[in-house]
Amino acid sequence: MMSLADCRRRVEKLRKYVGLLCLFGTLLSAYTVYVEINLEKDPKYTALCDISAKISCTAVFGSEWGKGFGLVNKIVSENSTLNQPNGVYGVVSYPLYALLSRFNFLLLAKATVFMGTVGLVLSGYLAYILIYVLDDICVICFGIYIINVLLLLVSIWYYRTLRTLRNYTDQQGSTKEPVLGISKKRV
Repeated sequence: MMSLADCRRRVEKLRKYVGLLCLFGTLLSAYTVYVEINLEKDPKYTALCDISAKISCTAVFGSEWGKGFGLVNKIVSENSTLNQPNGVYGVVSYPLYALLSRFNFLLLAKATVFMGTVGLVLSGYLAYILIYVLDDICVICFGIYIINVLLLLVSIWYYRTLRTLRNYTDQQGSTKEPVLGISKKRV
């Protein structure tokens, strides 16, 4: 079992990792939105990540799977406000993910693991569509997929570390100072 000091250091380090991964995820997602906006204005627009005919972000972002993961329009109408470019979901979810990881609540840590799992499932689905249906390679997309895999792994590690800290708090008893300077309910 790791020491209390090691747990504290690990929690802080993992928070930084989550923050950094979420920053990169937000930036890549924002770029996809930028490309899609320019693509709607000018169908001949070419993104910086368009390397060749088979390595083209523009083709992917402009496809039916570039909005609402190709699923939302099957549930609601094509013009629904819920049917947004995939990047919009990333621009919203990555900062939320980072925010949830800032607190030492086990429930919120579980929520980040859940978000990471959903992100991984969606990444797998979109990677399948990208490779086998669109027969394309999207550098930005693969970057986002890698970020989602890493976020899930770091979230699991973060959750387990918080559980270890909670065990330390439980062992201290209620009369001593909390492990992280916060109440037992929060650890």
